Amino acid sequence: MERKVALHLDYLYGPDTSSYWPIRELSFETSKRTGRIKRIYWKGKLLGTVRENGSIALSLLGARLLARCERIRNEYCVVVSKDAVEPVSQGKSVFAKHVLYSGDKIRPKMDVIVLDPDGNVIAVGQSTLSARAMKEMDRGVAIKVREGLKKSSTDT
Repeated sequence: MERKVALHLDYLYGPDTSSYWPIRELSFETSKRTGRIKRIYWKGKLLGTVRENGSIALSLLGARLLARCERIRNEYCVVVSKDAVEPVSQGKSVFAKHVLYSGDKIRPKMDVIVLDPDGNVIAVGQSTLSARAMKEMDRGVAIKVREGLKKSSTDT
């Protein structure tokens, strides 16, 4: 299962992404009916949930581990303004007007990592806009936050 998760991460986020997760130390929750991986854990803490479509819904811990990779920060992260840090870390949506930077590989319905201006992970969520639209628009929701730092169920 470890190899399967490593291949999956590398497919979703690019070559060698899996090296930022402790692949050999992971544990898994599988479906009793199908045997497929449902949730991925490290030391008892949730890293991500595997969706039916094959994508991985990252937890804050999973996002923190991936965000150590500079390429991930450049391609799959969004940096928000200081004004947005508090509400976003509480689980509120990210509005386009608060996006300072958006990674070039971000597409609608993609899981993204939200960073504060200092580069700290403050939330994870699903984009509603492409990277280009986030940069050009000054209205509307850019990211629907799934888990914010201050509402985290996987505190570390």
